Amino acid sequence: MKIAATRITSATSYVQASTTATFDGDLDLIAIELAANGQPVSLTAAEKIYTARLLDNRGLDIAAIAARVGSTAGTVSKWKAGGWQMPKPDAEPIQLPGSGIHGRTGYNRGCRCRTCKDAAMDGQRAYRARKAAARSATAA
Repeated sequence: MKIAATRITSATSYVQASTTATFDGDLDLIAIELAANGQPVSLTAAEKIYTARLLDNRGLDIAAIAARVGSTAGTVSKWKAGGWQMPKPDAEPIQLPGSGIHGRTGYNRGCRCRTCKDAAMDGQRAYRARKAAARSATAA
C-alpha cells in the first residue's frame, strides 16, 4: 500500500526570509517572515522595506504589500522607486561637552540617538498638553 505525501504549503505560497539565520544585522528575519505571510507583527522601517522587497519579488501588488507590512501603498511605491534603499541607522548616543551621555531627564539636548529624540518628543508632548489644559481652564 502506497501513501501519497502532500505538502501543507507549496513553495509559492509561503514566503521564507531565511532558511537558517534568524538575524541579519539589525533585521529580525523571523518577524520579516511572519509579516510576509500575513501575520500581525511589529516591524522596524528597515524590516518593512526588506519585507516589501521580498513580496514584490514574489509578484504581489503594491496594495497587498502595503497591507502586509503595515504601511501605505504610496510609501511602498516610494521604496520601490528608490531601489529599496534601507534607512540610515539611528545615531549612537554622543558625549556632549560638560555632561554625561544621558542626563537626569533621560536625554541630552543636541544628542541625535533614538533614546534622546524620543525623550525630547515626550517632553514636547507633555508641555503642549499642559499648555492646552491651562488654556481650557482659563477659558471656562
